[in-house]
Amino acid sequence: MAYQKLNTSRAWEVSPSDDAPIPQIMVVDGTQTVVSISGNTITVDPAIDLVTLGFVRGMIIVNPGGDSAIITSVVGNELTLNVPATAFPATSKFNAYGGNNNGCLLYVGGAGNLEVKTAGGDKVTFSNVAEGFVLPVNVIQVFATGTTATNIVALW
Repeated sequence: MAYQKLNTSRAWEVSPSDDAPIPQIMVVDGTQTVVSISGNTITVDPAIDLVTLGFVRGMIIVNPGGDSAIITSVVGNELTLNVPATAFPATSKFNAYGGNNNGCLLYVGGAGNLEVKTAGGDKVTFSNVAEGFVLPVNVIQVFATGTTATNIVALW
């Protein structure tokens, strides 16, 4: 009898978000520090050129608390985000990751419901997912609203 074997090489601790997808695992320049925020824009040290460092539209930034946002514009030392920049206040740090992933499997550490967007663009809720279960669906986003499962890990 044949069986599907799961071989992964990368993993990411998922923070469910209604605003941002699970990023590709591609870190650009480690950690940056916010100098100021205004609306949807964050500014880093004026001596830093984010474009030169490799920041581009579509990348995802994540703060240490797991809040994330999609970069919609990069100009010099400023990033414009798809959401208000309040999750990235002055003196906070963030990491930047590659853009949207092409889909990953999910390991569920704590039982509950999963509301996800599939790689095909479908929004679906998986109810009563068991603890320790690997969801065999290519997922690009785990929504905060509708998700009660915990300790979710993306696997590629």
